[in-house]
Amino acid sequence: MNKRRDVGYKRPPCEHRFKPGISGNPRGRPKKDRGTLIEVVTNELDRTVTLNEGGKKRVFTKRQLIGTQIVNRAAKGEPWALRVLLSMLGSAESVGAADHVSFVIGDPEAVLQRYRAERGAREAAGRADPDDWERAHLRTPE
Repeated sequence: MNKRRDVGYKRPPCEHRFKPGISGNPRGRPKKDRGTLIEVVTNELDRTVTLNEGGKKRVFTKRQLIGTQIVNRAAKGEPWALRVLLSMLGSAESVGAADHVSFVIGDPEAVLQRYRAERGAREAAGRADPDDWERAHLRTPE
């Protein structure tokens, strides 16, 4: 058949067809940028949620709800909530409440560096119990 006659529905002209072995989208679709873990967590904490409180709809951020739950559970006497609350307050005092990412999770590099140094000291002393670090840093006042 003549190539000119093959032009029509779903048959583009030969000069406009893809060449054999060459894709029409060689680089493909670009991947979505998801950001760093801190950016993802911060964005999620800043999302709003609408709740029905006392018959009225109120809008809260997830950060506010988490803070409220931790404070309420610490007030009920749950030890883990009290440890988390005191740890967060200690971070807020040392860093300043303006840096809200550090307020919630602390400086990850500093925490990791301190953990590695203390773990090395424990292993050198012959104590490799991982709970020692948690007890020393998330201790409740007596």
